[in-house]
Amino acid sequence: MTASDLAKWDIAFLQKRILSAESYEEFTREMKLKNGKATHYALGLSVGTAQGVPTIAHSGEVSGFLASNTVFPTKQAAVVVLTNEDGVNLIAPLSEQIADLLLNPESGDQGKRDAEVRSILAGLQ
Repeated sequence: MTASDLAKWDIAFLQKRILSAESYEEFTREMKLKNGKATHYALGLSVGTAQGVPTIAHSGEVSGFLASNTVFPTKQAAVVVLTNEDGVNLIAPLSEQIADLLLNPESGDQGKRDAEVRSILAGLQ
């Protein structure tokens, strides 16, 4: 899937146009262990929080390609990182940095935030 296709998927997912309300709830509901403890796992999705904001995520890898897709349903936003970099150490920190910029737009001045984004992107080239 292309980055553009994944963005379209995320938009449709956030707008709940893919599944019925009942299916969406079931798909994103965290499964609990018999003793009631959390698993942070729904039906194929990781569920949790980032900076106190609920997240629904899925990642994957195949021969030289890594993907991370984190959706922030309460913010109507998502962070997608696709890379052909085999370094697993790249994708999580990059996704977290982008999420920080997304979730904290009020922190710092816009010029500084733009410079941070450019720095992140420059590091990928």
